[in-house]
Amino acid sequence: MKYHFYKGTNFYKVTIPLLCWLFITVTQFSAGNVKAKDIDLDTEIAYLSAYNYAENYLSKSEARISFSLEKDIFDSSRIYAKTLLLNDFSGRLEVGDPYDNEPHSWGDRLSLNNSHDLQFELRELYWQVVGDTSLVRIGKQQTVWGKADGVVVLDLINPFRYREFVLEDSKDSRIAQWSTNVDLTFDAFTFQVVWIPDNTYGDFPNMQSEFAITSAQLVPRYPQPFPAQYKILRLDKPNDVIQNSDVALELGKSLGGWDVTLNYINQMANDPVFFRTIDYSQALPLVTVAATYTRVPTLGASASKSWGDLVMRTELAYRKNRYIIDYDVQDEDGAQKTDELNYVVGLDYFGFNSALLSAQIYQSHLMSYKNSLARERAVTLFTLLYQKSFFNDTLTCEGQWLTDQNGHDGLVRLSASYRMTDTYTLDIGVDTFYGDANGIFGQFDARDRVSFGLKAKF
Repeated sequence: MKYHFYKGTNFYKVTIPLLCWLFITVTQFSAGNVKAKDIDLDTEIAYLSAYNYAENYLSKSEARISFSLEKDIFDSSRIYAKTLLLNDFSGRLEVGDPYDNEPHSWGDRLSLNNSHDLQFELRELYWQVVGDTSLVRIGKQQTVWGKADGVVVLDLINPFRYREFVLEDSKDSRIAQWSTNVDLTFDAFTFQVVWIPDNTYGDFPNMQSEFAITSAQLVPRYPQPFPAQYKILRLDKPNDVIQNSDVALELGKSLGGWDVTLNYINQMANDPVFFRTIDYSQALPLVTVAATYTRVPTLGASASKSWGDLVMRTELAYRKNRYIIDYDVQDEDGAQKTDELNYVVGLDYFGFNSALLSAQIYQSHLMSYKNSLARERAVTLFTLLYQKSFFNDTLTCEGQWLTDQNGHDGLVRLSASYRMTDTYTLDIGVDTFYGDANGIFGQFDARDRVSFGLKAKF
């Protein structure tokens, strides 16, 4: 069996874990002095791996060390910071420089030691002030809307990193942005306003990486053979901190037992739009593909209510000026402009002993449609989740199923997390994709894997 390691991996495989453990030992030894200065320092070390059993190779072998620091200043404010240092020994999740040949953003990870597998990221850094009826947070932070599981409806504010598609926890794959977040509480309602001058967009792995996006629904995949020459332009990332900034507003209220929100986001979309032109003046037509980001205003709402052990969740988002890939060669720019309606309805049942059963239906509906578009007018997903805890909540087992009813493809996930001590946690899991290669999930049919993780928190 042949693994793809970069030069010097054997040295790093030994020294990096040893240095991490040495640092933690020193940190723990001096923890009393640190806390005495009103500084809380938390450290997490993790080794995460995944074996691709569909094609018989190690797809992930990653060491991570994360530090979070919190310090109270004055009477009602604090500073919070979190950093991440990771080394991917397998070199498959992001082959080469993940930001090669494209403009860098504020949220990009930094490659260290001339190695694109060794990266550093400032995950969060913000100052928070809490008042009697207000909360103000300024800095690099995550802003999370909605409670949908496995699908995105209102959780649109921050972009995501898709180096493992949807297999990584959203709290880890979500990219924090430099922003100002103000929450106000009144007698009858709550109000939130977020301003984001940070021009960081979604992070997608290149075509040589393990989870490169290949579905023709998401990226242009022109039918072959097509007698033409192709030119792919450099990704255009708008970066004017004022003109390209985002604004988000949320109004919340309790109505008859329902927790209701009204939402509005005016943002540069986090995912790119692909435009195509064809020049027929040459002997062989020249197809030029340009990817950029467009402004997408969104109106949304959410509502949730509980009846004993049963909880109902709903989210809705109406997104203006969306662009869908158009494979009609007669189309001027290869993209169809349309509004899009997304919604999800979920039911959670907690009536079992130490267990949760959750089911959701998600649908995306295009207001304008033609048969040459990359996707169907209505896309429907179903998700099912069952979670149960054992041994005084030290062992948690989970099964999840996500399926696309249009493409009849999907993803099945089985996992178990065992908290061995207050410090150490062991995670194992199996992720199985199925379906056609053009499907949202089926494109990764050859990426089935068994995963293993060992985490230590101090």
